Amino acid sequence: MIGNSLFSLLANVDIRRREELRTDAEALGKICVSPQARYLFVSDYTVAVDEKSPVFSPRFFTYSEVEQNGIFRETLGNANYLGSVDDLHYFSCDTTTIVRNLREKALLAGIEAKKLGDGGCRPKTRDRVLHPDTEIWGGLAWGSIRNLAPEWTPAEAGLAVEAVALNNMWRSARFCAECGAKIEVQNSGWNGACQRGHLLFPRTDLAVIMAITDDDDRLLLAHNGNWEQGRYSVVAGFVEAGETPEAAVRREVFEETQIRVGEVTYAGSQPWPFPKSLMLGYRGRVAQGASTRVIPDGVEITEAAFFSREEFMVALEERRVMVPGRSSIAYMLISDWAGEDLTRFISW
Repeated sequence: MIGNSLFSLLANVDIRRREELRTDAEALGKICVSPQARYLFVSDYTVAVDEKSPVFSPRFFTYSEVEQNGIFRETLGNANYLGSVDDLHYFSCDTTTIVRNLREKALLAGIEAKKLGDGGCRPKTRDRVLHPDTEIWGGLAWGSIRNLAPEWTPAEAGLAVEAVALNNMWRSARFCAECGAKIEVQNSGWNGACQRGHLLFPRTDLAVIMAITDDDDRLLLAHNGNWEQGRYSVVAGFVEAGETPEAAVRREVFEETQIRVGEVTYAGSQPWPFPKSLMLGYRGRVAQGASTRVIPDGVEITEAAFFSREEFMVALEERRVMVPGRSSIAYMLISDWAGEDLTRFISW
């Protein structure tokens, strides 16, 4: 923890986004073919990773390497500019359609995806398998940033998150919301415009996620009915129109558990491009004099309860409760409350 604010693994500050270059076609045109240019391939929520790396780091290609790649070369024309780190400039290429087509053809042919680690060779870090869903398509390994990012450098994680966020934005915003005309992406991925001149910019949906405690410092944890049995997390939800994040914290907790929240304080934030959210983390206390009887809404939340630290640690040891992945701010809020590193309890 830094001060009173949680440090997010995905909230990187090492990237210079270089907004002045986005509209400078001449300068960017020279940079993108230079030896300082690096390209990251993105497919849905995965990025190309280096299967030779012990932590499956993002695999960044030079311009010449992309040019020589017969399958993915065509994506160069629509590359998004991510910014610079040290002396290198980073771009991302949307390969989603290509990878989906490869996967569909394989499925129709009855060919299963080749997964990293097949044949008994599954590299591990800290005794944990890092790549349960990492697959090989088009001769490249594709890995989920949710699972792998905790082992990457801050710059690697930040670039991957930015790339996935831009990719998701433009795949879901192909037509103008005002007139229905097709959207053309401009300025190297940082705005779009339709034929009638309506502008669109990469959008972020605000969501709140909160560690709520009672007077005994017990933590409120909830189980979503769509999750696997035993998976618990802190309560979260989207900020509604005309609503402050603090009001959203109180509303979401009451709607899902019937617990009234009083004091609310900001804890930290995290980009979460699944598909395009910004998670605002909060700590809150049950309102003075309010009941601590938890009543799940029965629709989204099917189980919820307050846990003391002792109860929580026993439940973890007995595998009755599973914690969120280490790349999430939910994990950070829970481990901060618990006062210890909980990674030994994470099971992919």
